[in-house]
Amino acid sequence: MEFTGAVRESGREVFNSYNSLLCVAQAVTGFYTTIDLRNDSFISGKIEQVDGFMNIVISDALFTDACGNEFYYDPFFVKERNIRYIHLPEEISIPDVIERKLNPIRIKPKRKLPTSFKGKKLMSRQLETLARVKQIKLERQNKKAESMKEKESET
Repeated sequence: MEFTGAVRESGREVFNSYNSLLCVAQAVTGFYTTIDLRNDSFISGKIEQVDGFMNIVISDALFTDACGNEFYYDPFFVKERNIRYIHLPEEISIPDVIERKLNPIRIKPKRKLPTSFKGKKLMSRQLETLARVKQIKLERQNKKAESMKEKESET
């Protein structure tokens, strides 16, 4: 079952994707993962779609309730307010996902920069987030380089 189509995002959905960790949930699209729900049950399956409010459509879903009973569904829809955790696959790097999502804000020359106080404040927060992500990546690279040097010196 295919869930692709030309669905236009509302202004609120666009706002949510740039000002929350929704981009991390959207990065899981196409991966098999597990979602823990608020009622102590969980769903495992392939994430097909994540909308701007974090509602999720899962295919090949195996729903396990709190008692351990398992049920198979294809597709399965999860409302955002029922989600407790989304388990991220090892392949996904959170800093890279955030950086990829926020970089187009600075790159687009045609985009009109916000002129209101709220818009300027929002843009400065997003730029601060990008700077922090770059700092975290540098710290991780330095830490990895130091550990490699320690291993070489031990041998």
